[in-house]
Amino acid sequence: MTVLTGEIYGWGIFSLSKSDGSVLMHEGNVVQALIGDVAVDYQGRFKQGDWFLSSRIISFDKHDRLVESQNSRYKLLGPGYRLCGTQKFFDLFVTVGISSAMEALPAEYEVLEEFVSL
Repeated sequence: MTVLTGEIYGWGIFSLSKSDGSVLMHEGNVVQALIGDVAVDYQGRFKQGDWFLSSRIISFDKHDRLVESQNSRYKLLGPGYRLCGTQKFFDLFVTVGISSAMEALPAEYEVLEEFVSL
């Protein structure tokens, strides 16, 4: 098990829907990434409040709110979402944050799961 890399808040686990309505896959698995704000980076790469986009997610433990990407492991803090959306929504999500993107492009995404604060 990988050492904890950082803690993320204001987060979303995002998968991308293609124009034909299917979900982007790689080697039989849905391609997902973690997006959010850095609370703590134990490797010193980011400052608190920086916008963050992970590499492809390998595993997500809903109970403990742990995400493992291809090269890092993160603890998720506070409320968050598991979403599927279009490239247009993803681009806006990365630029302005989850709440603003949801308001600006309501038809471009689907909330698959909502996680409330622990």
